[in-house]
Amino acid sequence: MLTQLKWSFVGLSIGSVILAIYFMLTAKHSIQEVLDIAAIQSGSRVTNPDIKSYQGDSLSWRLQAKSAIEKGNTLLLEQPLIDLYTTSRQVIPVKGDRGDYNKKKAIVYLQGAVSVQYQGWDLTSERLYFYQKKNVLHIPDTFEMSKEGIFISGKNMRVWQEQGRVSVQDGVHMAIEETQ
Repeated sequence: MLTQLKWSFVGLSIGSVILAIYFMLTAKHSIQEVLDIAAIQSGSRVTNPDIKSYQGDSLSWRLQAKSAIEKGNTLLLEQPLIDLYTTSRQVIPVKGDRGDYNKKKAIVYLQGAVSVQYQGWDLTSERLYFYQKKNVLHIPDTFEMSKEGIFISGKNMRVWQEQGRVSVQDGVHMAIEETQ
C-alpha cells in the first residue's frame, strides 16, 4: 500500500513537470518577457522595457528604455525613447537621457538632453512631459527648433497630438540663416 502511494506521488510529480514544460513552450510570451515583467513588479532593474498603448487596433505610442527600475507606481527610466504615432502612421521619436513613467497618472517625464524629430524639424530642450490620457506634449522650459536654416526658440510649448495644434506661451524668437 505504501509502495503504491509512493509511486503515485512520483508519477504525479513527473506529470506536473511535463505539464509545466508544455505550458512554457506553448505560451504566447517568451520566457525573457515573463522574467522582465516579474522583475519590474519586484522593483529590480529590467533591461529594455517596452510599454505600448493602443487606440482601438492602432498603436498610439510606445515607450522603451535602456533599463528601468520600479518604485511604487513609477518606473525610473534610463535613456528613454517615446515613439508617438500620427493618424497617418508616421513615427515621432522623442528621446531623453533619463526620465520616469507614472503608471497611475499615465505621465512620461523626460529630462537631460531631450530631442524630438518630425518632418525635418529638430527640437531640443532640457525637460518634456507626455500626458498619455490627453495626448499632449508639454515643454515647460526653453526649447530650440531648427530646420534647413530656420531657427526658432521659445518657452512653455504644448503640442496636442490628435489635433496637431501647437501653443507657445512665452517669448518666441525666429531667425533665418541667409544662404549665398
